[in-house]
Amino acid sequence: MSINIKIFYFLGLAIVFFSDRMFIQIPFGQETPMILNYQRFIWAFAFLFSFLFINHMSNFMRGWFVLLTILLILLILNSLIEYGHPVKYPRVFSKVFQVYSIFFVYGFYKKFKGKISVDNLVYLISFGFILNVLIVNRDILSVSSFANHERGLTADSVYFLMIPCIFYFNKYFAEKKITYMYLFLLTMFFIIFLQHRTVWVCTALGLIVNILLMHKNNLKITFNSAIPIAMIVVVVGFLASFFILKNETILNKLSENVDDILNPTSQGTGNWRWVQFTSYWPYIVDNFTFGMRLEGFELPVQFFDRDTLAFEDGTGHHFHSQYVDLLFYFGIVGTGVVFIPSIFYVVKYLLSLEKLNLDQLVIISFISTSILFGLSYKWTINVYAALGLAFYFLEYVDAAKTKEDSKKPQLQIAR
Repeated sequence: MSINIKIFYFLGLAIVFFSDRMFIQIPFGQETPMILNYQRFIWAFAFLFSFLFINHMSNFMRGWFVLLTILLILLILNSLIEYGHPVKYPRVFSKVFQVYSIFFVYGFYKKFKGKISVDNLVYLISFGFILNVLIVNRDILSVSSFANHERGLTADSVYFLMIPCIFYFNKYFAEKKITYMYLFLLTMFFIIFLQHRTVWVCTALGLIVNILLMHKNNLKITFNSAIPIAMIVVVVGFLASFFILKNETILNKLSENVDDILNPTSQGTGNWRWVQFTSYWPYIVDNFTFGMRLEGFELPVQFFDRDTLAFEDGTGHHFHSQYVDLLFYFGIVGTGVVFIPSIFYVVKYLLSLEKLNLDQLVIISFISTSILFGLSYKWTINVYAALGLAFYFLEYVDAAKTKEDSKKPQLQIAR
């Protein structure tokens, strides 16, 4: 019975994260149409069930929830008035529905306090990655796949390997167990080998943020604890460089990847995104306050890739940036509804909490990179879910500390 109850608590997170391709490909295969169907189910599921937890939300989160719901109601009214249908273009509505993943995950764990920790998420992501590589994408770790840029897993999936990466990094310095160091370096290897350059930069940023916040967890990178990592990195780096220098194809590929990072708007996929952004910028400016909303979906595709229409009309515009996507469809108002509360809440707790536990340290280091990740990719449901988990961790520990402090005997001054 106790096992079943633990699985129930874990499902609150797993049911949302299963929407990622890395997980859903395992039972249904690489090209499964189930991905979109399941994501639509999660949009509706998170929206409906988040209402069940509204009484468990803090005043700030409840106010944000109401504000988002008002935005959704206005979009439904717009659809009814203009088209006589409450949800004319589901793809546009999905951009609002998926934000409810924040409130579902946050509310679920606020109701069942203390039933989840970041290591549960680490095991979920690690298990999903291993199964995917063993069952679906068996060739992605080959040299030929690296040389041909056949990455198999999308950037959205690889991005979440950052959570195990940062977790094992902290666990090593907390417990000094060599196993955690190996797991950290192995996860770093996967992130680098799978060649999503945005994820490379985000991982570097996440580790920097983590190191800057480690003092709030009483973690220290001492000389003695850093020596094993340095030695392994030097040895592996030497062996890898020897192999790379002898393989001109891999050397050229690495050089190309670094060059693309240093020149994000003039070459590679960065240039592709830049051209897409400039193609739509006039429409963003003309509808800067509230965006084009449903009318934007009807706009013919403006983006040409090498003089060829990049996407088929009537399928949406497929923006590769969270900011461009929200500004185009919902303007600065809709973008503000998503970003301003998120940034405010995290910064508020970071400034007020003197200490951070491991859960908080890992998840905050991860979500701090979502701002950078959003430049190149739209946020998936899982990014919103991670935000919800972060808000829960911040609130739950703060509330527990306040309750503990209230039980301490208070010094009274005799009169």
